[in-house]
Amino acid sequence: MKNFKIYLKSKTTWVFHMIFSLGYFLLVQSYVYPTLSFDFSAAFETKTWFELLFINSFLLVTQYYWFWRPNQKRK
Repeated sequence: MKNFKIYLKSKTTWVFHMIFSLGYFLLVQSYVYPTLSFDFSAAFETKTWFELLFINSFLLVTQYYWFWRPNQKRK
């Protein structure tokens, strides 16, 4: 648990998640294909924020166990 807290304090972790959230919102939630435009009213839907919360939580834990934890120096 101590390593997970250190992982959460890492700046690169949050930069990645902010960029991912912005890209997900723009390309998946607000992009309208037939008109090739953006509909930003998706920001007012609760479903959008729950999807972002779920996906980011999943990515956060997955990245910790897949990349961060195996690369720590063993004592």
